[in-house]
Amino acid sequence: MATVTLCLLSLSIFIVLKLNIASTKMHYHRYMLSDYRPQHKNNVQQDYKRLPRPTYPPEKRIMIRSGTDEPMVEMIGNGEHVRLHDLLVRIYNGDKFVCIGTLLTEQVAITASTCYRYGQAENYTVKTSKDQTIGLYNLSTDAFPIKDKDSVVSLLILRVPVPNVRITAKLCLGSLEANMNVELPTYSHTRRVVQNQLSQVLPLAECRQQLNDTDGNIVTNGMICVKNEKHTGKCQKTFGSPLIYENQICGINLLGHNCPKKFGVDLYAAVVNEAQVRRNSISNIAAADIEDAIF
Repeated sequence: MATVTLCLLSLSIFIVLKLNIASTKMHYHRYMLSDYRPQHKNNVQQDYKRLPRPTYPPEKRIMIRSGTDEPMVEMIGNGEHVRLHDLLVRIYNGDKFVCIGTLLTEQVAITASTCYRYGQAENYTVKTSKDQTIGLYNLSTDAFPIKDKDSVVSLLILRVPVPNVRITAKLCLGSLEANMNVELPTYSHTRRVVQNQLSQVLPLAECRQQLNDTDGNIVTNGMICVKNEKHTGKCQKTFGSPLIYENQICGINLLGHNCPKKFGVDLYAAVVNEAQVRRNSISNIAAADIEDAIF
């Protein structure tokens, strides 16, 4: 009899609770009738201790999907190596993202000429890796001693230098040949990370064949053809992204990746520090004592 009474009492309590909950539109939780507390709120459960967030040293380099390190770029003068991520800038026309550029100095960035073909300099801004927004003073091809036969790359002159930055990035001193190993960094402007992959330079004939450019109207002798079989669901707008060889900036992406369809190759404009090449040539001539041999 006592068991039956207890069961009826429990059932009555449950029905009353059920009706009260239904009338107040409340959701039933088991901690309403016990000492249980949800563990996701430290102000509810007194003994709950939130774990501290992990901290990483500022010099820790970003690791990317391929398992390789983010590219480093050597600086002229002091030989310092700077993370590529710190040199990349996002270029905007108004509030629309256009493409990627790379800082060569604290006031000069390099990118593909197609990035600003339909706009004026005053409409463009760049955002640095630290989200500093800087306007453009001019669009030029003469502000840095770069050899670019076809003028398919251009320089962005910033209105003011990037704060707290003093750099001069090292460019290639010669052309890249087929089968050379290079790094293909891809910057995600939404996630703000650099994804990197190792690849090889291909003969220009390979790019001409893939792009159906047998006459060489698009792929000229001043460009670099690079293997890139990375699968993408659509055109990846990597215009302006740099090509890295032995910690030097050696090329600028011209056509993106798989644009407008999958080709398996990427096309880069070759960039060479022409002034340094001339200085090296003069030094080599002087070291050879050619004048003494002639006279």
